[in-house]
Amino acid sequence: MRLPRLLLSAGLVPAALAAVVVAQAPPPPVPPVAGLPAAKKAEDKPADKKAKTTDPVELDKQALTAAGLKPDDPAGLIEYLKSRTLNDADLGKINDLIKKMGGENKFDDRIAAQDQLVQIGGKAVAPLRIAAKDDSANADPEVVYRAKQAIRRMEKEKALGADITAAVIRTLGRSKDPQALPTVLGFLPLADSPAVVDVIQEALRETAAGPDGKPNDLLVKALGDENALRRRVAALALIEGGTPGKPLRFPELQPKFVEMAKVDKDPAVRFVLARTLVADARVKDAVPVLIDLMPDMTRGQSWQAEELLVQIAGKDAPPERCKHTRNQSSPDKELASNKQSREKTRDAWKKWWDGAKDKTDLTKIDVRQTMKGHFAVVTQFWGGVGQQIAVTEYGTDDKVRLTTGFQVNNSVLDVALDGADRVLSLEYGAAQVSVRDLSGKVAATWTIPVDKNARNNFQPKGVSVRENGNVFVVHANGVAEFDKDGKEVLKYNREVNKQPAYDLVGATRLKSGEIVLQLNTNKVMVIDEKGKEVDGKKAFNVGSQNQYQKSLIQQSGDDSVLVVEQNQIMEYNLKTGKAEGTKIQNVYSNVGQKLPNGNVLYSDNNYYPPRIVEKTPKGEEVWAFYSRDQNSNLIKAMVR
Repeated sequence: MRLPRLLLSAGLVPAALAAVVVAQAPPPPVPPVAGLPAAKKAEDKPADKKAKTTDPVELDKQALTAAGLKPDDPAGLIEYLKSRTLNDADLGKINDLIKKMGGENKFDDRIAAQDQLVQIGGKAVAPLRIAAKDDSANADPEVVYRAKQAIRRMEKEKALGADITAAVIRTLGRSKDPQALPTVLGFLPLADSPAVVDVIQEALRETAAGPDGKPNDLLVKALGDENALRRRVAALALIEGGTPGKPLRFPELQPKFVEMAKVDKDPAVRFVLARTLVADARVKDAVPVLIDLMPDMTRGQSWQAEELLVQIAGKDAPPERCKHTRNQSSPDKELASNKQSREKTRDAWKKWWDGAKDKTDLTKIDVRQTMKGHFAVVTQFWGGVGQQIAVTEYGTDDKVRLTTGFQVNNSVLDVALDGADRVLSLEYGAAQVSVRDLSGKVAATWTIPVDKNARNNFQPKGVSVRENGNVFVVHANGVAEFDKDGKEVLKYNREVNKQPAYDLVGATRLKSGEIVLQLNTNKVMVIDEKGKEVDGKKAFNVGSQNQYQKSLIQQSGDDSVLVVEQNQIMEYNLKTGKAEGTKIQNVYSNVGQKLPNGNVLYSDNNYYPPRIVEKTPKGEEVWAFYSRDQNSNLIKAMVR
């Protein structure tokens, strides 16, 4: 099953709707919901270059009109959302019809059931998407096939795409209709995509305070809603959005939030509340709650929790890390000993907190949640139709939350995921980055700035997304950086004796803005934006690397980098040039990532297909991912 990000992390809908397929994200700007202020500009997406206008209001009008909806009719738009809202009676009827599409039924009955589902329209979308993406061993292939057909017909005939839903919500926000907010909250569990849920979440956060400055009564009431997603969205809206002097927006609600994190009946909601109270609201009482949740955390949740706790503990952090190992012959099942191991990890962190709580002030510590706890894998397959690229991302519940694929004519060397709705592919020969949507369709191409001679012999090395959202590209003769709209913000082409050098094996850009270059002479050097070597960071030697592979060097600390070499993975201090920290030998890998919890993620190519391994600094294996695809080659794996 494939679950959207917010639905994944918070238990969200009736049991039968515990999964909804990830759809393409909606168009750019995020105006408000029913009188709510517009979402933050940082959430905006680049406008479609083919559109005649970039005005978000006009784009929404065009989308709604094309779908047969009236932009100036709030009552009609509210009715559209209500028509998509599902109750238990609807769900029972729809699930019965989905079963009737199964292969054990007569052909005419299967066709009739499919037609009835199409006629039902919006209310059937979520259950059909569950059926269409059911990859369990006992799934009926006839149901899966007909569910996909029904969705395609419905999206074409009845304007049920996520982009239309988002346009409806944004237009209702501009209308200031008093019925819009309760209607949107009613619709929330059946939102078309995680991006639509994000739009609603952001709008609620912006209006969590009523006119009197007190918590919004509707949101406070939703904290006790039967639906887990509504509880979660309401709580986050009331927790987030504080100030440095007042991190928790409504201090009077702190006891209620901490209690919810302890006792809410949904484990995902408990985790999200505890994590947010620590990371955003800096509530000290939530730290032991987060620690207590460790034995029952998923792998993605453990990554997030450990990132926060390591920052709080600093040098006093205990070495224990949560273990999530699996049996290679049963990759879907954790080993039974893992929970006991995580209980020991919890006990180690509880012991630390007992000694640290009295001297810990979270408001004076730079605690940041930089990762979502999602794990992505990129593979390639060469067949009669060329190079096939497949991208799969797993959410914090360890289930598939995003999957896409595409065929390319220009060979792809590296792939990066950008936000929730874009895939970036770096291609041989073309000297470009292709920006793709989740269907694999190219939405834009960004030309990499190299001189004419270099373009004729372009050798890509890597593409990645920096913390600030910019896209960093490495090629054999230099580096480039683009902002989220594809505007060039950095160009460095390397020359030796006024000629293109073509000597880069890899490169990474530090948070400071400095650039670390790895040369095919096994030398590493640090330069500034103008190409000048940085004082205090002299060049030093590292082990050899296959110069035809992609860039395998990454910042791992304030003044350190992780380098994947020919047969080992090493961490180097940029000031001294000495190997310090991570040291994994006798391994052949094309993946290397230092995680915020101090562990290292890498591919072990001694296995086929390669497995992805996570090890602690002491060398203990705490997680491994085994691919089932025996026919594809691994391009990339990463936690983000």
